[in-house]
Amino acid sequence: MREIPTEHIRDQVADEEERPDLSVESFSPAMRIGLLVITMFGVGLLLSMVIAAAVLPYGLLDVNLFLGAYTGGIAVGLGFFLMVIYGGLVGNNRRLGPDAKIVWFMLFASIGPVSLPVYWFMHVWPAAYEPWTEPAKCAKAPPAQPTGRPSGTPRIVMT
Repeated sequence: MREIPTEHIRDQVADEEERPDLSVESFSPAMRIGLLVITMFGVGLLLSMVIAAAVLPYGLLDVNLFLGAYTGGIAVGLGFFLMVIYGGLVGNNRRLGPDAKIVWFMLFASIGPVSLPVYWFMHVWPAAYEPWTEPAKCAKAPPAQPTGRPSGTPRIVMT
């Protein structure tokens, strides 16, 4: 049996171990769009709650008690989720210095509905896509030896 060379696999794994687990570079374009959609949904939800609070005396609670409580719970949960995701992205962003990271954290905490989409457009979307394992750098299995039988027929191995 032929042995597969593994030196370049070890080099690839070493390169990947230096990169943080949560980094923008590992997000595919579809994941980036999904993150933006979730962010804009959260912003829209929060905006609808603010508008309802400005128009109605008790906000969405005037419309329906369950709707008001449920919408508030979703907004709080989604806000926490987005803060964790974006906080991790800022903390692991190698292109930002420590001062810029602190500024982004403060912006997220103070004006999150505005700063989250701004950060997405400035730092998430333009980042280069670097998948965790590049197929060209992985070892390929040796080609199968021709057996002389038609392909798709079962092979019986006796041990």
